[in-house]
Amino acid sequence: MSRQNFWLAAVVGAIVMFIFFFLPFIGPLIGGFVAGLIARGTPKNGAKAGLAAGVIGAVLTALLFVLGANMIGIFQYARAGVLSTFGTEIVILFVALYHVLFGLVGGAVGAALAKGT
Repeated sequence: MSRQNFWLAAVVGAIVMFIFFFLPFIGPLIGGFVAGLIARGTPKNGAKAGLAAGVIGAVLTALLFVLGANMIGIFQYARAGVLSTFGTEIVILFVALYHVLFGLVGGAVGAALAKGT
């Protein structure tokens, strides 16, 4: 797998994850699958591309979450600041982990199917 093909697969997979972010577990799986299809090669290569797509997708989703929380004013009040910051960190960590995990699985499956055809 070429370096350029890897990053193309990771970016396209992340964009697909971001588009389907409203589908809780299916969105990252589809994004990883697309990344694996583009990456081709072995399932290990597809898993790497899906992992990278999951990391990029998690960063995009975390930014969207933080910007949305700031827009509705969650971080506006000092008393609730500590609790909302802690809760936000937990949510962002969970989102990042599940994006990466499902992106990795989807990438491996996508590359395995692309290899078989």
